Amino acid sequence: MKKQELIPKNKHTSVTQAERHIEFHTGPLPHPSVLSEYDRIHPGFAERIMSLAEKESEHRHNLEKQSIEVEMEDHRQQNIEIRLGQIFAFSIGVITILAGSYTAINGAQIAGSLIGTAGVAGLASVFIIGHKGGK
Repeated sequence: MKKQELIPKNKHTSVTQAERHIEFHTGPLPHPSVLSEYDRIHPGFAERIMSLAEKESEHRHNLEKQSIEVEMEDHRQQNIEIRLGQIFAFSIGVITILAGSYTAINGAQIAGSLIGTAGVAGLASVFIIGHKGGK
């Protein structure tokens, strides 16, 4: 069995080498070489593109600022609602305890005890549940 040669001895062979160069550019503006081509096509295009990018950036910053301001106002409103809820819950608890005490002093000790206990339990549960729900 003979060994076969892949390249015959009498044939001429040539090697071809290819090289590829790929360049990527990302961003709001074209690559500087592309920008200069725009200016070559029509003088002033590069300046107009830069101006457009600056206006877009300013617009985006204004939108982000407005979004942050809306979030802050929403957070303030939530804090106000939480504070009012605490004040009203405390007021209802105190009124219930006072009503229970008044009822007990005027001869209905069992009813006064139940009213007062319900006021204390309600007040405690509102603060405990409110504290856990706020996390």
